Amino acid sequence: MLELKKVICILLIPLFLLSGVVLAEKPFSDLPVDQQILLILTTLKYNKTFMNRLNDIKQIKIGFFHTHSPESLKARSEVIGAFENTFKNKTFYSRPLVIEAISDISAIKSGRYHVLIVGPGSEALIPEILDATRENKIVSATGVTEFMKTGISLVVGLKENMKFLGINLKSSKQENCRFSPTILQLALILDK
Repeated sequence: MLELKKVICILLIPLFLLSGVVLAEKPFSDLPVDQQILLILTTLKYNKTFMNRLNDIKQIKIGFFHTHSPESLKARSEVIGAFENTFKNKTFYSRPLVIEAISDISAIKSGRYHVLIVGPGSEALIPEILDATRENKIVSATGVTEFMKTGISLVVGLKENMKFLGINLKSSKQENCRFSPTILQLALILDK
């Protein structure tokens, strides 16, 4: 009887451990691109600083930062395509939405964007990108869940098949964002 228990334990423990590894392997995943853009735009409504500036804004300018890696260029095509298909003639509080693909930090420093979405393949440039968004008070955002711990202010994605919004409070404050308590209660705070 004791031998049978040992055999069962020997067989079940690795199975149990492996199932835990599979479940814990990727608790976060990326949303479809059109949903990423929608969730980022929706979050802007809860940024008090942005909403207070809205009277001075004629159009909402979104930059999509990409590198020239194949993964990043593919994401650029997906984002621009999703924007054209879903948001082209849409407005945000009666302001037209405009998106531009950019691959140069100097474009961020121009200050002409309200939101900068950081695409995949940009890991090495994130510190420089964030310096520019903080200096120019541009909201940094991404749909790349692997970037959750990089200091980007808004991260959107899926957790256990449910949409989530992550907010880095320290970074968002440096970008002059003041999010309402309503959105903070719903968000995953990334810099606890």
